[in-house]
Formats: sequence, C-alpha cells, structure tokens
Amino acid sequence: MAGKDFPKQITNFDELVKAYEYCCNHLKSKDAESYWLRYLFRRIPIFASMGLIFFGICFSLTLTENFGTKKIDEFLLSLRLFDVGYRNHILIGSFFLLLLRSLLPWKWFANKKTTQATEEQKTKNWRKIWSEKLEKPIAILLISSMLLSGFSWIIAQDHTLLLGLTIFSVVTLGALLADRTLGFTRRNERYKLFSMRAEGLILETNSRKQIKDTQGKPIEFNEEHLLECLAFFEELRLDKYNATMSDSFYLLRLKQRLLRYMP
Repeated sequence: MAGKDFPKQITNFDELVKAYEYCCNHLKSKDAESYWLRYLFRRIPIFASMGLIFFGICFSLTLTENFGTKKIDEFLLSLRLFDVGYRNHILIGSFFLLLLRSLLPWKWFANKKTTQATEEQKTKNWRKIWSEKLEKPIAILLISSMLLSGFSWIIAQDHTLLLGLTIFSVVTLGALLADRTLGFTRRNERYKLFSMRAEGLILETNSRKQIKDTQGKPIEFNEEHLLECLAFFEELRLDKYNATMSDSFYLLRLKQRLLRYMP
C-alpha cells in the first residue's frame, strides 16, 4: 500500500493523519474498483433464480395427476409465441456489453473530481450522471434482457423443461459460487469497512491534537499512538490474508463436506 505520498516515518500527529489519509484514499479507490463485479454477481443470481423457480414449478406440476407432463409441455409450447424478434442478437449483445464493462478500466466510469481554473472541485458531468443515475439501471436492463432472451431461446428448443432447469440452475449457482470463491463481495466490503475505520481514526487523531491534558498542555505524540496505527495496518493485512485463504480453499472444503455425507 505504501507509495510516494505515504510518510517514510511517523513521529507526530500530522504524519499519522497523513498515513491514515493515504490509506483511506487507497481503500476508497479499491472500493470503487471492486464495486461493479460485486454488484453484477449479486444481481445475476436474483434474476436467474426467477427462471429456475419457474421451471422448478413446471417440473413439480408434471408430477401431479391434474397436470402431468403432457399439459406442461403444451403450456411451454404456447410460450413460443413470444419467440420473435432479434432474440439471439439481444442475448449476445447483452452478454458482450456486460463483459466489456467488466474488462474495461474502472477509472473510465468512476465519479472522479477535477480541479478547474477557479480551484473549485467539480465533478465531470458525464461521469457523475453515469455513476449515479445510469450505470445500475442499464446493468439491470442488460441482465434482464440477457436472461429473457435466453429464456426465449430455451423454450424454442426440444426438451424445454430439462434444458431450462439445467441452464438456470447453472447460472444461479455458478454466479453464487464465483462470488464466493473469487471474493467479489467480501473484498468490496473489506475495502468499505476499513476506509470507514480510517476516516474514524483521522477524526480521532485530529481531535487529539486539540485536546489538552490535566495541566493544560497539548497531548504529546507517543508510542501508544504509533502502536495503534501499526495495529490498524496489521489488522488490514491479516483480514486480507484470511479472506484470500478462505476463498481459495472454499471449493476444497465444500468437496470434503460432500464426501463426508456420501456412503
């Protein structure tokens, strides 16, 4: 994390605040960088689970006497009336746009500030509008159009029920598993949590500079304040290490649990 703006040594409250501020800005930058994948992989299972529930209900109805397989197949065949238009183009285009957004540098879309000639901090209009008003609705629109066009493609194939259950279960569980093993949500939450803690430590340190002791003298910087800073950075490092190890061995632990219950 240390960079050219990070203090080489910490001997007073000003240098301590500077270290916290550098850490806070770095974590906020990482938070903005990791937020998109977290948002995407938390929304895909929600929308895909709707298709999984639909085909699951249809499969359950095939087991009843009142409906049976024949009536469910006729119902699914009737949905082919909606199989019109540029289905394949929408499916491929939505997937490509979501993939492109995930691969492009996050700084192109971040709500950054720039210094104007008046020395006032103003936000670039297009980035502000995109990040605050357009990005999430467009992402939801692309996910919905991709899954709906995929649903339209499924009902146009043979063995619709089995195919629908397979595809939507793979998409739902695959997105959840990818988020769990790659740690998109966990990483973003860690950046957010420790950036907020760094802000609290900045406020605490600035307040200590103004507080006076019982003799009316300013509180002096001592080893206790330095140890508090080192404990914060050590906790940040250990949390990252533990999260990485937990995500890396998740599949192995899951396999061991499954083997434990197998005869």
